[in-house]
Amino acid sequence: MENNFTDFLIELTNISPRRGINEQKAAQSIKKYLTEAGVDFTTQEFETIIPDIKKAELYADGEKIPCLGASFVSGHIDNKATIVNATGPNVQNPMIIFNPVSLGVCLQQFKKYPAVTINRDSVIQLIMANNIKGEVIVEDFKFISQNILVGNTSNPENIVFAHYDSLIGGALDNGGAVDVLYQLITDDKNLLINNLFVFIGSEEESTSSEDGLWGFNIFDKKYHELLLSCKKVIVLDGVGIGKPKFVSNHIDWVFGVDRDMDKISPKVLWMQNDQTIVMKYYHSDLDTISILKTEHLNEAKELLLSEIS
Repeated sequence: MENNFTDFLIELTNISPRRGINEQKAAQSIKKYLTEAGVDFTTQEFETIIPDIKKAELYADGEKIPCLGASFVSGHIDNKATIVNATGPNVQNPMIIFNPVSLGVCLQQFKKYPAVTINRDSVIQLIMANNIKGEVIVEDFKFISQNILVGNTSNPENIVFAHYDSLIGGALDNGGAVDVLYQLITDDKNLLINNLFVFIGSEEESTSSEDGLWGFNIFDKKYHELLLSCKKVIVLDGVGIGKPKFVSNHIDWVFGVDRDMDKISPKVLWMQNDQTIVMKYYHSDLDTISILKTEHLNEAKELLLSEIS
């Protein structure tokens, strides 16, 4: 089936990565399209600090290894650095990280020690190298992020979230989900009577919240009672590459607030695609609009509609 992406999704994914200034550009794009569609919205503005990678390089016996900076702090990488599986335990020293299931250079998370992340295909070369040399330079970057709220902010039956920021790429994570919300909102504005749709900013890891989910906690500060009183909390994260489904496990990967999670988490649903496929692309420069399918985005829209109607 031929893809027929919306102008909204094309423009959003052309803003990449959506961090810092680019996150602000993405928010302006979302608000522009909502305004053009005659949809009212409110915003929550808040300060966010992110690690801004100024330099990241790695050499094995003089040969440059493709890498990305993956730490909150600056520092040097040498033979004493630990080569770490991204899905394994943390270590307390400089790291060279790889994601064994990713096809690209995956920036899965930031570390508190100097770190770079590499493609899995570079691991053996580094293990065999006599001389490893690298450096990461990081500076804090402060900007104003925002959550964009559409619909019922008084007593919604359901609250539906999709974050619009991205570390790298940002089509599967999470432009497709943002597009699904936008399409649903503009297709049937009656849904705004009983539902609240939230485009979340600053979901990815940041200096403000090293575990991520900063925008969710900002939302919670003002709208905590809505999270307690609503029937369902629905999070769309990582859709458009396969058939969508709802799950209720590993919710902490995509949603979390500091208060009353024992009361909120039982009603949280995560709409996702098969994670074995998602993990091949997410948080890498392979996460482009070319891997999405209009068919699967439409399936996600219909599945969400059936859950909140």
